[in-house]
Amino acid sequence: MMSLRTVGMLFAALALVACGADKTDPKVGTGGGGGAGGEAGSGGDGGTAGHGGGGQGGSAGEGSGGQGGTAGEGGGGQGGTAGEGGHGGDPQPINQVLGTVIDDRGKPMAGALAVLNHAFGFSQETDAEGKFSFDGVDVPYDLTLKFPSGDIVELRRLTRRDPRVARFDNANGLSRATLTGTITGAQAPFPAGESILISTTGNDHACFELQGPGAYSAEVRWFGPPSRSVDVVAAHVGLKADGTIVYRAAGVREDVAMNDEGNTSGLQIELSSAPISTFQTRFNATYGAYDNGKSSGVLSFDLHGARFTLAERFGGDTELPNDADVELPSEGGRLALVGADADGTIAIRVAKVTSAGATTIKFPQTQALKLLEPAEGATNVSRLPTLSWTPVNGAKSYWVEIVLNDTNQAHQYSLQYYLPGDVSSLTLADSDLDEMKLVGSTTYSWLVTAAITDGFLGADDIADGRGMGFVRILDIEDLMGFRTGERSFTTAP
Repeated sequence: MMSLRTVGMLFAALALVACGADKTDPKVGTGGGGGAGGEAGSGGDGGTAGHGGGGQGGSAGEGSGGQGGTAGEGGGGQGGTAGEGGHGGDPQPINQVLGTVIDDRGKPMAGALAVLNHAFGFSQETDAEGKFSFDGVDVPYDLTLKFPSGDIVELRRLTRRDPRVARFDNANGLSRATLTGTITGAQAPFPAGESILISTTGNDHACFELQGPGAYSAEVRWFGPPSRSVDVVAAHVGLKADGTIVYRAAGVREDVAMNDEGNTSGLQIELSSAPISTFQTRFNATYGAYDNGKSSGVLSFDLHGARFTLAERFGGDTELPNDADVELPSEGGRLALVGADADGTIAIRVAKVTSAGATTIKFPQTQALKLLEPAEGATNVSRLPTLSWTPVNGAKSYWVEIVLNDTNQAHQYSLQYYLPGDVSSLTLADSDLDEMKLVGSTTYSWLVTAAITDGFLGADDIADGRGMGFVRILDIEDLMGFRTGERSFTTAP
């Protein structure tokens, strides 16, 4: 049976942790004849030009076009009526794309090749600060990055003018610090199934398990600035036989400074004797076409501002029964439902729960995502193949991965493509660069992930610089997604 432990590792480690654009100057309308008119209104960003002022007793001249947006109306001249403004400028490219490539610790990566819109003539290597830039770029645009390792990440329909891309998005976090101290206020030893979890505010997504009170040392990893101040929260919890959780006690150490690669010691946390305020929700699930390898349970709970993620610690092979009463702290938590269809495609649904009542989670009754072409075991496939799948209703984005099967090959790299949700195929673009193609006479595997949630796996999400990738599953309150199993093909010579 597929467990929440497996799914926790899958969805938190698969990746290994809309910006406005400035416009260039507008085109300017030509003024007509007439007396001295009032000044034209200034154009706002993004739309039509403003109205010009009328001349003194004469006809109005044309005002200048707005700078991209909707212009204000100009004042009328003395005795004149405000006239039509000049035609607004045509849609303009953003001035510049200034991007950065970082490694899995958030450090600048030199020597990565950045290709704009698949054209080798618009490519450059990142400098010592991991920077690259392109001028006169229309949005949206496609960006392909080839790392020194040979791995490729391609982001299609980007709109960010300052993309910051990590190699690879991974579950390890970009910054890390070690916290050491002592937990007090609980009687040891704990009964079987009970432990103390430690997490921090700021959505670190990783809690650490202790078998009882006493000394602890925990490495905290996070996505974001290398220095920050957080509260460290400890929670005494236990797993009940039915897979639900009981909350015993909690304690907080406030305003703890953390620095990347630093060590903060002497952090004593006393568990309070006051009970944790909780509520119950009545859980029900419908697995539909995804009734293989079923798992369900508490993915995370929130306590004193910290998120405790439980997938890898409490998942086991647990499947909550229907009509189970699930207890959560008053700050809420999230329940996860996981299953697989007959082809091995995984469905996952995460539901945020913040109050008592009923929580019903449903999967589709029919298969939502299936791989189409190339067929399993296909041979003589182009080095620039077209991969296709069934479109998923409501998809916001797709993530397509192509990985090398044979680790003995000289070319050992993977290719990852982040696509918008309105496509159902991917053709590898001919970028005039041979190394961007697949290797001939080589067997590859490919798979597709569909996100039915914004802010998850879109190109602009991946380029936000946090390096979170699939770990965003722990950041998004409500989520639905599908992930196929692997299918293989062999390229032509």
